[in-house]
Amino acid sequence: MPKPYNHFSREEFSQRQQKTRKHLQNLELDGLLLFKIEDMYWLTGYESDGFCIFGCMFIGTDGALTHLARPADLGNISYSSICEDVRISPDTEDSTRAEHVKDMLRSLGMEGKKIGIQVDTMGLTPRLFLEISEILDGWCDLTIAPDFIRILRLVKSPQELSYFRKAGEVMDVVMDKVIEATCPGAFEGDIYATFYDTLFRLDADLPAHIPPLGSGDSALNLRYTTKRKNVSENDQVTLELGLAYRHYHVACMGVVLTGPEINNRHLKMHKTSVIALDAV
Repeated sequence: MPKPYNHFSREEFSQRQQKTRKHLQNLELDGLLLFKIEDMYWLTGYESDGFCIFGCMFIGTDGALTHLARPADLGNISYSSICEDVRISPDTEDSTRAEHVKDMLRSLGMEGKKIGIQVDTMGLTPRLFLEISEILDGWCDLTIAPDFIRILRLVKSPQELSYFRKAGEVMDVVMDKVIEATCPGAFEGDIYATFYDTLFRLDADLPAHIPPLGSGDSALNLRYTTKRKNVSENDQVTLELGLAYRHYHVACMGVVLTGPEINNRHLKMHKTSVIALDAV
């Protein structure tokens, strides 16, 4: 009986794992240490926003599938992941994450085997990579693996595409509400509140980062900055908003000109943008 909080069927997860194992065999690897939570989500349904916090998964060509997680993440694993083999990496000074990784691999019979490791990820710090490399040196053949699961994920299933489309539908509603709330005198915090209130009411998710929104002096800030202010007349309000549905993201960038005066450069830019969009 599948967990009620998985967003894909067991069959789809099984197909993804089979593709991954086949690719490992083609690379002549016995298994792979994963540190990307988006790959873990794709393989098992595991949901977490801790992309920069320690969390490891091992998938082996022999059928092994194992989580190695901090105690704080056990709830999320139990709630969302189909993986049944879960090991704990305790937060303690008595042992290191690298030792926990080795203990996991030892229990899975990986001594002397060729093991790949993901390095193109925020989930594996350079220090931890060096510690793992040192502790596994001579014990197994550790090699940097290509980022092949990301390539596999590029081909979307019908279910994934449905989530993208749903995210796009929600984004259209959200943008209409946000544009309506953007006018001279409006507080940027209220515009943000409209954005978040609308997407949550439509059962969508936060994007993977804080969407930037700025007016006046911060209109050209394309990264989030703190402290809200009020929108002015003849202002440019830049909306670089995004959201997700079941973790499948869409983004929409636009500019609201409050008027009543509109700069001729804005009009020319709008005309050019319309022509470009019509061409695609």
